[in-house]
This record gives sequence, structure tokens and C-alpha cells, in this order.
Amino acid sequence: MKKTLFFLLVLMNGFIDVHANNIDVYPTNWWVGMKNNSIQLLIRSTGPSFSTDKVSINYTGITILKTYQFQNKKYLAVDITIAPGTIPGNVIIELNRKEGNEKISD
Repeated sequence: MKKTLFFLLVLMNGFIDVHANNIDVYPTNWWVGMKNNSIQLLIRSTGPSFSTDKVSINYTGITILKTYQFQNKKYLAVDITIAPGTIPGNVIIELNRKEGNEKISD
């Protein structure tokens, strides 16, 4: 029984790794107190193409101004502003897709 359970867990782990999306966000570092508080984030998928341009950030002090879907569906651009006095922390970017929401964090 233990061997069967272990085998199934190993198979599931391999399945998840194969189907996981690899998503990169550029620039990789941005912070509170920057001279220019408006930033354009470029989100790139090395897995399946993006099926949406609906992006949300639920973090006090960060506002999404606009999103852009490129012809090459592997890229999204997101314009954000960081309000003065925003508390530093890890920001989670959420992609609202037909297949379900996907969260991007560091």
C-alpha cells in the first residue's frame, strides 16, 4: 500500500511539473519610493499563451492603469502606479483566465 501511494505521488508530481506554466515578470524589481512611480510590467509565458488581458493586483497603494494584449499571446503589458506611502511587501499579480485564476508571486 505504501509503495503504491508513493508511486502515485511521484507520478502526480511529474504531471504537475509538465503542465505548470512558467511565467516571468519584467522588471524583476520595483519598489516604493522610486523617482518615477509609474511602471510598465511585461509578463511573459513560456508555457501556454495567455487567454486573457484581465489582470488584478489586490495590494494597497498599487493601481493598474491599463493592460495590453500583444498579437503574440505569450506577452501581456500592465501599466501600474505606486502611491506615495505604500508599504513595501510582496505583491501578488492575478491573471483571471477562463481556465481559472493564476497567481504570480516571487
